[in-house]
Amino acid sequence: MNNNNDDYKAGYQRPPKHSQFKKGQSGNPKGRPRSSKKSFEDDLHEVLSMPIKIIENGKTKYISGRKALLKKQFNEAIKGDSRAFKALIDLDARQHRAKKAKEEFLLYEEFKRMNSMSDEELHEIIDRYNRQSGK
Repeated sequence: MNNNNDDYKAGYQRPPKHSQFKKGQSGNPKGRPRSSKKSFEDDLHEVLSMPIKIIENGKTKYISGRKALLKKQFNEAIKGDSRAFKALIDLDARQHRAKKAKEEFLLYEEFKRMNSMSDEELHEIIDRYNRQSGK
């Protein structure tokens, strides 16, 4: 095969030499654009926090998307939609479980902190509590 440029014929799957990439040159010099640094959770929070215009009792007001969705679900449940009702009940139960778990975690952390205290420190806390409660 001859390497002479005069013998090269452009055609199907043979681009002209002048438009081919030069040796050592990338076909995408800037590279792939970076994706957004935001996570799905960030995007979801942003969307659900956006203000939504509603009309309630003839008055226009703005509420968060999260609250608007909750009101819509509530209204559907009141109208008799059993799936909306079940979703609200499940959401309420999940929220109560999360709140209780957080309280238990805080109590556990406090218990761990108190276990590392000396007897003097514990008696001082008990005395302070008794003085504040009037015992």
